[in-house]
Amino acid sequence: MFNINKIKNYYYYIVLLLGIILSILWVVFIKTKPISDFNYYNQLATDIANGGFWGDTRQAIGYPITLGFVYWIFGAGIIKAKIFNLILTGISYLLFYYILRKLEIKEIVRKIIFTIFVLFPNNIFYNSILAKEILMTTILLMVTAIYLSKVKYKYIYMGILTGFITIIHASFLIYVLGIFLVELICTRKLKKTVTVSLIMLVFTLLTISPLVFRNSKLMGQFTYVSTNSGVVLYINNNSQNNTGGWMSSASVKNSVVNLQVYKDGNRATRCKIFKAAASKWITSHPIRFIQLGIMRLRNTYFAGEDISWVFSGTNFKYEQEHALQKFTQNIRKLVFIPAVIYILFLSVTKIVDLIKNKGNRDSINYKFQVYILMLFYMFSVTQFVTEGQSRYFFPLIFIMVFCFVQLLYNIFSKVQVILGFGKNTI
Repeated sequence: MFNINKIKNYYYYIVLLLGIILSILWVVFIKTKPISDFNYYNQLATDIANGGFWGDTRQAIGYPITLGFVYWIFGAGIIKAKIFNLILTGISYLLFYYILRKLEIKEIVRKIIFTIFVLFPNNIFYNSILAKEILMTTILLMVTAIYLSKVKYKYIYMGILTGFITIIHASFLIYVLGIFLVELICTRKLKKTVTVSLIMLVFTLLTISPLVFRNSKLMGQFTYVSTNSGVVLYINNNSQNNTGGWMSSASVKNSVVNLQVYKDGNRATRCKIFKAAASKWITSHPIRFIQLGIMRLRNTYFAGEDISWVFSGTNFKYEQEHALQKFTQNIRKLVFIPAVIYILFLSVTKIVDLIKNKGNRDSINYKFQVYILMLFYMFSVTQFVTEGQSRYFFPLIFIMVFCFVQLLYNIFSKVQVILGFGKNTI
């Protein structure tokens, strides 16, 4: 007979193993071929592994560099990239479990959060896509775990890992400012906050400096970790964009790509041209910019179109693709809509706490709540200004699942009190 107590003791291992098995089965049977950015990552990683060119600065190359290292050891191949994804997914599950163990929440709530996170559709089907998001998520969870721990020199480690994520996703540098705000709110000690933030910033800049130096030398002028930010800002902020999503830069009316200075310029110069044109449009069309920003947030939170990337090279029929896309979209909305509601509610309570100087700011729960609010708004502001795609919010699935369960638990607890069953009895 089954020993229920043993099953309870091994619950997290069972769920983790189930998630990994489902991910492996998905990779084995769904033979996705990389297209678009994912094909570029694979080709660049192969070139890097063979001692070739490290890219032309058009995108942050943290993922191709890491994948290239994997290829250098084991040889290039799509299946090896997918195995690497599976390993990263397993590490992410363990890191998230560690984070949950640090929080002061009921065990049943912890188990529900962990189970939903592990079995969340995106965390399974992304394993067949050669995307940077899985690596970014793993490192973000690692940084989060370090931040919530009492590891010595943790701000040095956080700075190095923040630099690494910045090489993967260029806009992540703002995370240092986010930690500054979280520290200031939770400790209320300006000197300490400035000190730890500067330590983080220094090691972040040291980490990205080799790539910045390489790019600057290649372009003949100071060049950040990538030059993609200009074109992204431009194609998403113009009068021809009606969706808040991607469009061709050539489709913009009187596009700057037709200018001779653009044609003669390198990627760094073109990035500046794109940014100047986009900034000019934004300042002259503030209302339309806000409308597009709202569209981008809607796409980022709820569209769930990212599963379409898995269909390339597979034998799915149209009806199957449509059914699978609707299923994942519905799951996403089911979790994300309540999560956003909880985040807005939590934001108000934290603002009230600040105004009235209330709340136990020394508790790990308070710190984590402020921290996840910081991450949510940091990613949201980035997507509001630039490009709204569901895959860019993949690293925050753990936050959305956490907030979803917290909202349900709070509602359930209130109902228990109203019905006279006591408080927080589950």
